[in-house]
Amino acid sequence: MGTNSKIDINKALELRMKKGLSYKDIGQYFGATKQAAEQALARFSALLLKPGEVAAYRGQKGAILESVEARLLHELVDPSRVEKASLNNVAYALGTVGNMTRLEKGQSTSNVAYKELTSSLDELNRERKQLEEALNEY
Repeated sequence: MGTNSKIDINKALELRMKKGLSYKDIGQYFGATKQAAEQALARFSALLLKPGEVAAYRGQKGAILESVEARLLHELVDPSRVEKASLNNVAYALGTVGNMTRLEKGQSTSNVAYKELTSSLDELNRERKQLEEALNEY
């Protein structure tokens, strides 16, 4: 049969990841062997999950990110981990995954401070009204 030079890598990746084809099927699609298809995609093999795993990840992305966030939080407070890694690096990772989780849930990452500020202003306005009412009673 043919060699991997027959194989369009972009199309082969699409067949593998979107259509779920096996290396054998990809090879046959291009008139090449299973080994040729594997060789053509070899440099991507460390990055590629099995096609079903990609769909599973896509369906559970929010839960997976929340799980990662919880693990990072656990690592952040683990004294043996803190000794091995910079606390700043672990805290940065936690913040990054936290932002990813918020985005996955459709929440903005920029309105966190605004929401806290608005809550503080609301509390101050309630206190001001209470003080004004107290002054008016005298």
